[in-house]
Amino acid sequence: AYLLTIWPTLVAVELANFAIRTAVLLGTAIGAGILAETEEQERLRIARLSQDVGAREQFIRSVVESLREGVVVLDREGRVSAWNRAVEERYAISRQDVLGRHLLELFSNFKREGLVEPLEKLLRGEAPEFTLEAFEHESLRRGRVVLNMKGSLLREHGIPSGAVLLI
Repeated sequence: AYLLTIWPTLVAVELANFAIRTAVLLGTAIGAGILAETEEQERLRIARLSQDVGAREQFIRSVVESLREGVVVLDREGRVSAWNRAVEERYAISRQDVLGRHLLELFSNFKREGLVEPLEKLLRGEAPEFTLEAFEHESLRRGRVVLNMKGSLLREHGIPSGAVLLI
């Protein structure tokens, strides 16, 4: 389009000027094309990575849900952020009813049964883990049960970010 517009007005002196302008325009067009192609490739790569992350997340969720042991994930304040099917079935409490609530609010008997101190130490990062074997617990719906419980500290960038309880 540029060539068609200026061709009738060209004289011999302006030919060098025309050549420079054409080279700049051509270089700009090629550069824009290369950038567009690179951007499209990066978009496709990010989409593939997002799919991979989603698939891995689904796999991990499936593994946790398949465990017969109860898995409870707590945030730094002790609120439930994940609750697997085994705990849901064992205590007859759906995950929708527990997510975001403090563990000791859900299981008030844990306070007098000795779970408070090891759990608080774990959440503060003062202990990397705790183990309670043959832990007697008076559950609200199932009566007295004996549990083995292991708590492990979660860290994010070296900072305590919560805990995982395996029951």
